[in-house]
Amino acid sequence: MNETTTTTTITTTSAWPILVIATLGSFIAPFTGTSMNVALPAIGIHFQMSASLLAWTATTYLLSTAIFLIPMGRLADIYGKRIFYLGGMSLYLLVSVISIHAPNYQIFILLRFFQGIAAAMIFSTGMAILISHYPRHQRGRILGINSVAVYLGLFFGPLLGGIATERWGWNGIFWLISLFVLPLPLLVFLHIPRDKPLAQGEKFAIHGPLLYAAGITGLIMGFSNITKPWGMLLTVSSLFILFYFISSQQKQMHPLIPVNLFRDNLKLSLAGLSAFIHYSATFAVQFLLGLYLQHVKGASPEVVGKVLMVQPVFMIIFSPLAGLLSDKINTAIIAAVGMFVSMIGIGALALLNDQSSFYYIGGALAILGVGIGLFSAPNTNAILGSAEKRYHGIISSVIGTMRLTGQMLSMGVATTFLSIFLGSSQITAQRYPLLIKSSNYTLAFFTILCAVGVVTSIKRR
Repeated sequence: MNETTTTTTITTTSAWPILVIATLGSFIAPFTGTSMNVALPAIGIHFQMSASLLAWTATTYLLSTAIFLIPMGRLADIYGKRIFYLGGMSLYLLVSVISIHAPNYQIFILLRFFQGIAAAMIFSTGMAILISHYPRHQRGRILGINSVAVYLGLFFGPLLGGIATERWGWNGIFWLISLFVLPLPLLVFLHIPRDKPLAQGEKFAIHGPLLYAAGITGLIMGFSNITKPWGMLLTVSSLFILFYFISSQQKQMHPLIPVNLFRDNLKLSLAGLSAFIHYSATFAVQFLLGLYLQHVKGASPEVVGKVLMVQPVFMIIFSPLAGLLSDKINTAIIAAVGMFVSMIGIGALALLNDQSSFYYIGGALAILGVGIGLFSAPNTNAILGSAEKRYHGIISSVIGTMRLTGQMLSMGVATTFLSIFLGSSQITAQRYPLLIKSSNYTLAFFTILCAVGVVTSIKRR
């Protein structure tokens, strides 16, 4: 009884600033990503980059975040979550400011790599800090609110990114990001209390993160070049490295990833797999539409931003509702419905041609927004509800890893089809039909992925 009373007191008095800070932190990455999607053509022109190389400006960020997310989560369990959350915010601000003055695309991509490290420090700790201050029966509502922040980032990213790119050029986006992140390190310092590390004194074995990083990096680079013999060889080799990594983790006293937890918990494994599938199928959609709208339809960055923000509007509307329902209804049902609706939206976009109207694209994005809004919070609630509280830190990192590896696979698929149809050439008017064709094939593949995700979501009932 005393424990419950204490939790309630924390929730109603001191936890709301933590919710605000965590919500603002969750806004950063989607805002950066979607605003970058609008600016990609301008970045490509400025640095004279090909379509496949341009895709790596997004993939590099995702790759570094995925590599460092779980190791940062493990280090945060050993040394404390607050210090890594604060460090991540500070590094994100520093890299954003430096990116404004990037002299060439090599430096720009390198800065995106360091920005991904900062994101890993933020996302490996933010959710764990948040849920530690709220009782279980409020988790769905809190996760729903946190999801709204993600979708607000998706909403304002294309809108403000389009305006900034049109007014001040591609680096205007990084001015916006820097101004937004500027107060966050101070807010974290003032309002998030020091935490007692749950794994204090445990060892951090470096060979585990090295194997994991080598496997993930090789897999993404290999898959992005799967049409070439060396790409196929690198993909297969990386899968063997990851298999060895997973096998070795089962023998560790203090593993980087608690593999046994997933092996013995089917509900947790299926919910994680569903999250991976959903992110794989949905992330690259806006990247492809950004290229299609600006090149094929001749839309300005500002107009593109307004079209792309249709999707997050519906995500914002349906995510809190789905979060509330997940506290009362079987999460598998809501997540399966969300996955199915996403499949319909992506399937509609797979039929795009040079005559497709803005209304058709907006309608398909609205359907996709409903699907994502219904899926995300209930599925996350299911993952967290399937594990003991002492695992919430590492599970939060695993959720982030599922998201990021899914996003990387999504970009890898998009990059592969772009490479098949367009090669390493820049996108010109003569190649617009090939751009449309590559988008059609990519989105058809994503539609099939969603169909598989509907099955994995239903199975965990």
